Amino acid sequence: MSFLADLSRFEQAPRALSNLDRLGVLQDHALADSGREPAFDRLTRLASHLLGTPVALITLVDENRQIFKGFEGLGEPWATLGETPLTHSFCQYTLSHSEPLVVVDAREHPVLHTNLAVRDMGVVAYAGFPLTLQTGHTLGAFCAIDTVPRAWSDADLEILRELSQMALDEIELKIALKQQTALVREREALLQLAAHELKNPLAVVMSMTDFLLEHPVDAPLGPDERDLLEHIGSAGRRMFELLVRILDAGQLEHGGLHLKMQQMDLQALVKRVVSELRLSSTRHSLHLEPLELESSSEILVEGDAVRLEQVLRNLLGNALKYSPNGGAVTV
Repeated sequence: MSFLADLSRFEQAPRALSNLDRLGVLQDHALADSGREPAFDRLTRLASHLLGTPVALITLVDENRQIFKGFEGLGEPWATLGETPLTHSFCQYTLSHSEPLVVVDAREHPVLHTNLAVRDMGVVAYAGFPLTLQTGHTLGAFCAIDTVPRAWSDADLEILRELSQMALDEIELKIALKQQTALVREREALLQLAAHELKNPLAVVMSMTDFLLEHPVDAPLGPDERDLLEHIGSAGRRMFELLVRILDAGQLEHGGLHLKMQQMDLQALVKRVVSELRLSSTRHSLHLEPLELESSSEILVEGDAVRLEQVLRNLLGNALKYSPNGGAVTV
């Protein structure tokens, strides 16, 4: 292989290193500063074993340093530091070219022979593939290193190519996960804002409904009018309670659903839900029959009234929706 075959990568390296879009990807996803990771260590260990090289590295390169995300056989103090300055980096020269950087003997290379990795880290032979995202940004390299001259075979390079793609897939997944997490947090923030904005108008609706029930405007309310207002008030209170739950940021951020356990009248809850769903039952030509209990006394249980009502309402709503016309839903 001629060392002079393509020196353009070395001339273009400074521009690639300082590319703001590339550096922005590293910073936005905190890839460079998240430390060494076991998944990448496994890949470098496999590369070292398959290629028979003493050292294999997965690096990310910013404008001042190369960071080791995974490595096998890396000596001290670099293993402890987890990085080197660019004075000790061959991987920086993969950033400006889509093809791998393949070096048989760095001591005879017109550019790399002065790189301090040769003197301080014993790097002689090097083969490194760029880690280029689907967006076109190259973040670093997957490389194998030998301490003696080596003519890398096509089989060697194919193995390294496959392993570098696996490392790249892992990086892409980490970026995608971080993006999805950010989207979820944004949706939660919007949900909190919407709940907060709805809470006050809903409180007004509830207050006005109660006022109309107690103080009819022109004439006493008829049974149907009173029943309708009571349903509006009941639905408003239920929605208000749900908004209060949504506004409990602790539930959304730390540990999921928390039940508010208290003593409640199960019979009253069922009757209220059945009564409010009668309008839907009529529209669907369904007959909703509450099961008459032998005793008219309360059925007191410990539970979360809001969650139980949600479950019952969803259950009956689905029954009304999917039952054929003329059918009967019995509670």
